[in-house]
Amino acid sequence: MDKRSERLEVLRVLIVILAPVGLIILIASRYPSMIERRVEARASEQAVRPQPPLVESTLEVIMPDGKRMSEEEVRSFRRF
Repeated sequence: MDKRSERLEVLRVLIVILAPVGLIILIASRYPSMIERRVEARASEQAVRPQPPLVESTLEVIMPDGKRMSEEEVRSFRRF
């Protein structure tokens, strides 16, 4: 075999191996990855799910001596 035919053989082998791999990569790149699918699913779930209603709560402070603090006292009470 001469050098030219050896080069052609190497080229043929590379084409036979790399062409199917390249084709598979090309086809796979058109589909979203698992991470992209999860992000899309979360976004659509957030859009469909209604926001929970706001709940009002009150804070009741009872001092060690049993005295209850009023709301104004709680707001003005600061400990540094």
